[in-house]
Amino acid sequence: MNLSFSPCRGGSAQRGEETRRRVLDAAIEVFAGVGYEAAHTRLLAERAGVKLPTISYYFGSKEGLFRAVIEHITEQFERNMAPAEERVSAALADLNASHEVLLDLLCGLLDTFIATMLSGDHPESWRLIIGRAENENLAALDALHSSIRRHTAEPCKALIARLVGESEGEEMTWMRAVAILGQINIFTKPQVRCGLNWTVYTEERVKAVQALVRQNAMAIFGAPGKAWL
Repeated sequence: MNLSFSPCRGGSAQRGEETRRRVLDAAIEVFAGVGYEAAHTRLLAERAGVKLPTISYYFGSKEGLFRAVIEHITEQFERNMAPAEERVSAALADLNASHEVLLDLLCGLLDTFIATMLSGDHPESWRLIIGRAENENLAALDALHSSIRRHTAEPCKALIARLVGESEGEEMTWMRAVAILGQINIFTKPQVRCGLNWTVYTEERVKAVQALVRQNAMAIFGAPGKAWL
């Protein structure tokens, strides 16, 4: 078997992946800056430093590129949430897990969600892309919303059900989870950050949000079998 061309094929694949990633990084910047509708393919290609057909070759269309951006954000989100989610699953499998352990895991899950939403890779770009896409009512966001529900809201709901002695299927249990997560979501809004005079989310500010949400969770779910919500 003649393998003389393998290095070339490998090098070509590597260059192709580098080009694809360059287009993806540029798309994150453009979609965050101007939104989906205003992000014409020519602008996307110019920002990435590639020829216009390159977008079609790697992503099929502007819509395909945007879906790839959302997929990238979703994959990073899931990687960030995985350790906390695994700890929650292990604790929920233990029917004898104490109230203190479950409450600490809830706070840890909320801490991780806050850190993921307010910091990390391309954090401001994430918030801008998601915010603009929500305003434009883009279906591509469905995958991210579904991921947040599976990897954050569902574990949060399961912990709350155990903490207050409710069934996960009860409407009030889901309402409690939505309420506790909603206070985190509000900090992703530009107008809230503007009101706080925060130009960026520094490590100290992320920790401040975590401390506030943890304090609220402790106040609401601190007593076994009760919830002040």
